Formats: sequence, structure tokens, C-alpha cells
Amino acid sequence: MRGEHVRLTTLTIRTLAAIAALTCAGSSARAAPDPEVPAADPEDILGEIVVTADTSARPLLLPKIGVELRSSGPEADEVDAVLRRDLDLSGEFVVLARDAAPPPETADAPLDRAAWRAAGAATVVRLRTAAVDGDAVELSAEVYLCDDTGPPIFTSARPIPRPRLRAATHALVDAILRSLTGYSGPFVSALTFVRAEGGARIVYTIDPDGHGLRAISTAEQLALAPALGPGDVLHYAASVNHGRQRLYRAGVAEPLAVEPRGSIHGLAFSPDRARVALSIATDDGVQLFTGDAELKELTPQTRLMLALHPAFSPSGHLAYAGTRGKLQRVYVDKRPVSPPGISASSPTFCRHPDGTKLVYSVGVRQNADLIVADERGRDPVRLTRGRGRNSAPACSPDGRLIAFFSTRKRGDGPGLYLMRVDGRRPRKIADVLGDSLQWARVQPD
Repeated sequence: MRGEHVRLTTLTIRTLAAIAALTCAGSSARAAPDPEVPAADPEDILGEIVVTADTSARPLLLPKIGVELRSSGPEADEVDAVLRRDLDLSGEFVVLARDAAPPPETADAPLDRAAWRAAGAATVVRLRTAAVDGDAVELSAEVYLCDDTGPPIFTSARPIPRPRLRAATHALVDAILRSLTGYSGPFVSALTFVRAEGGARIVYTIDPDGHGLRAISTAEQLALAPALGPGDVLHYAASVNHGRQRLYRAGVAEPLAVEPRGSIHGLAFSPDRARVALSIATDDGVQLFTGDAELKELTPQTRLMLALHPAFSPSGHLAYAGTRGKLQRVYVDKRPVSPPGISASSPTFCRHPDGTKLVYSVGVRQNADLIVADERGRDPVRLTRGRGRNSAPACSPDGRLIAFFSTRKRGDGPGLYLMRVDGRRPRKIADVLGDSLQWARVQPD
């Protein structure tokens, strides 16, 4: 055991030093050049290879949507605020102001579609709450097309326990988005990440509207690589008392048994939670292993010095940030796809309605930018530029949004952001920074 401890300690020190230098493409240090690639200015390389998304010259034309609240009280105001914010964050609509159309004369008056049409609305959500027996609220909504005279295209009415009203409103927005776009929205989900606090690294979860930030891991655990696994149970790697990084389930004190043994530096589950990918320290470096979600029969997938940040695509492709020599690049199925000569990390896949997209972060001088490409890494487009370090991208469950951390000074300042996959409409949702961001759908209560 003593010999194994010495080997693991030596490897861990070497590995963690390499990871600290390479895993954050958004770090302030430029990655050392790969011996196979001549050194060059990252701006010159990106200018030659990557198209920059034009997010200002061409206006983004989105349909306008109105929300007409037909009730009053604290519950009604909360539902109205959550629904409006979700619709705005979705990036699919321009949400009209509350006074865009005249208020109805009575709570039961028919919807004045002509007034909403005059305000520019293509669609209107009529919303109401009503107290029912016990500690519950009936939440009801109808969606109307303003250029139509027929019945609503979507209706919903059901009693909701008051403590679950916010969560139920997220589910309602997802259903409304499905009725209008054909794709369920992303709001019945959770974002999870790691935040450094003093000498600790704590796993947090937060709702996709920036509400409900809460710590999951304990202060005694130095955590990394959180991911939602089967049954929506959060898993993460953590070191306790300077030991090796082991795999934990949230709420369970004892670590899970993983073979091969070794510190775990990366974790991902497939979209259906049936498969798992683990970055495990071995004698040859940090290797990538895959297997079923029960952690059985893990098989090696790489022979690189470091293979970190694994991510599964919806069709089963496997991306990761791999290192040969001293340069970290993004790989898809063992093929490097990020621009040569630039440090890249944190790949993630967006199952976008127009086709699956690969998103990752690249180091650019003292900053970092986000790149989007097709599922195999082709036709890359640069989404951010000159706005601080933009790192740790995570794709929404519906594939239409990217969450990321940004240190930008302008606009709303540093924090956790959401934006469309085309780089449009960035929205800050929380004043937090971190790493290892992931976004996954959860089962509604």
C-alpha cells in the first residue's frame, strides 16, 4: 500500500500541475506551444481559421409575445415574473411590456386580440392563478395566436402546491415553448458547477433562471467534475484529506468503487444517462475510460498524456480536451478538431433543431472565447470576442442555449450567462463564477 500511495501521490502532483496549466482555456496564461505546431498569435490563427459570428450588423428578428395576467396577489405576481423571464431567456421571443395592450375590463372578458396585434404581438399567453382547497394554487394558462380567431392552441390548468409554484411555472413555459416551436423548453433542468471558496471547492446547483443556488458537496471535499447521472442523482469527484479524487453521489458519504483505481479528473454521462465517461489517472497519465452508468467494464479510449472534460453527443460521439506534448486541443472520437496552435478546453454538445453543435472554449491572449462548430468540429464560428474570459460552456437540454461563465467588465459585468447558440442575446442570470459547468434536464415532480 505504501508503494501505491507514493506512486499515486507523485502522479497526482504531476497531473494536477498539468491540469492547472491546461484545463482552463480561459485562464490568463497562454498555453505552451505544441512541439508539432509553430508558435503564433492566437488572434492570427483564429482570423485564418474561424469565422466570427456577426451579432450586431444584422438585427435579430424574433416574434413578439404578450403575457396577460388575469389575477392578482403574490402567487400571480410570482408566476407572471417567472414566466416572463423564462420566455425572455429562451431567446425565441421578444416579451412585450405588461402595459403593451389595454387591460381587460373584467377578469372574464375575452382576449382582445386586435389590441395585442396593434402592439405587435404574434402570440399572447393568458395567465391566471386561483386559490384552491388546502395549500395549493390552481395555475392555468392559454396560448392564443393573434392573427387567428379560433380557440387557444394550448391550454393547461392544474392545482399546484404553493412551494412548487416556481418549478411548475418552469414546466409550464417548457410546454408553451413546445406548442409554439415544436421543441420543449430548457427550464425543467439544473445547472451544476464547482466554485472555489477560500481553500475549498464546492459543488453547486442553480436553476436556469439564476434562482435557487445551493451547495451540494461538503467543505471537507475538494470537488470537481459534477454531472447528473441516472435518477437525476448528482455525481462528482472529490478529494478528502489530500487523498485521491474519488467518485461520490450527492448525499452519500462513502465513495463509489471504480476500476481502474486512480484519481478521477473528469466525468460525463450520456444524454440518456446509460453510459459514463471518466478521466482517470493511471501510470501513463490521465486516460479516458467509458462504460455503462453502473461503472462496470470501463474500457480505455485514449493514449494521450491528459484527456479531460469528456462529453457525449446525442448520437454517441465522444469529445474531450486532450494533450499531446504541451498543447491541449479538443478531440472528437480521437481526432483533434480545435484550431492547432491554440489551447482549447471544455467541449460540450448542443442538440440544436438545426443539427447538433459542438461548443468549446479557446485561449486568446489573456482572455478566452467560445467556438461553435458542427458535431464533428467542422465550420467553426467564434461567438465571443473582446469580452473577458468566457469559459466552461454548457448546452441547454433543448440545444438552443449555451450557459457559460464570463469575466467581462462591460454590460452586466462578470457572472453566469445564457445566450443563443448563434451568440445572440446574452443574458446574465447570476453573480457567480466557477468551472466544470454542466446543464441537464431533470424529471419534474
